Amino acid sequence: MSFSIERSADISTIQIVEELVAEDRPELRRAVLGELADGAHTVRFDFGRTGYIDGAGLGLLVSLSRLAREHTAEVTLANLNDDLRMLFTLTKLDSLFVIERNDDSPLMRAAAPPRPATPPRDAEDRPRP
Repeated sequence: MSFSIERSADISTIQIVEELVAEDRPELRRAVLGELADGAHTVRFDFGRTGYIDGAGLGLLVSLSRLAREHTAEVTLANLNDDLRMLFTLTKLDSLFVIERNDDSPLMRAAAPPRPATPPRDAEDRPRP
């Protein structure tokens, strides 16, 4: 993998070329930490030239999302092809990231389906030891 970083105001766009795999983790992590330290409020990953992300690459994106939140920033994903979009949907990671629509419309956060509220259990309903 190779990547390039372009900074515009407080948005850092990281163009991932070809693939995001395990051996790329340390270099990309350092680069993103540098962007956050320099004041980026949004780290935007552009996957327009990416064809493959392995499990370690997904794990890295999750880790970077957590780091961004600690810096009051967010991670967005852009230009996902159909296969990558399906990958994020099947792994339910589409609810973790802001994913840009491919038709250049404004950013959208994929909403996770609402969870039904679990009513508190009364003392009588609890199993007795």
